Amino acid sequence: MLRILREQVDALRQAELEEYRERVIAQIQGIFPAEWSRLGEEGCGALVDRALGRAARHGCKSEQDVFRYVSLMLVLGPDFEEDPALPWVREILEDPEASGWQKVSALMDRAIAWLRERDAPKAAEEVGRE
Repeated sequence: MLRILREQVDALRQAELEEYRERVIAQIQGIFPAEWSRLGEEGCGALVDRALGRAARHGCKSEQDVFRYVSLMLVLGPDFEEDPALPWVREILEDPEASGWQKVSALMDRAIAWLRERDAPKAAEEVGRE
């Protein structure tokens, strides 16, 4: 009979988590090159580690959802969940009926709308200068 020790299971999980983490870091480098340059590999790794814990608390389990959570941290700020200027974040995250996927999807939609609203006056000013 094959016996797998608890330590072996834990080591496999740790290796899987490390591969997962490295994939997310590589995505940051490819999609957010300015942030990658600013934070470096170590800073991006720390951000991913932080996002993994936070995203899990809100039910986000898939690699895609964690990457979207990291993206929100990069765009809105690493502490966007606690930002008083973004009260809609807490409303979304505290919805007991929503799954992790639903929460991160709603956050992405609302963040895009918020960024458009925030940047609209600046864009209008730029168009007026031309």
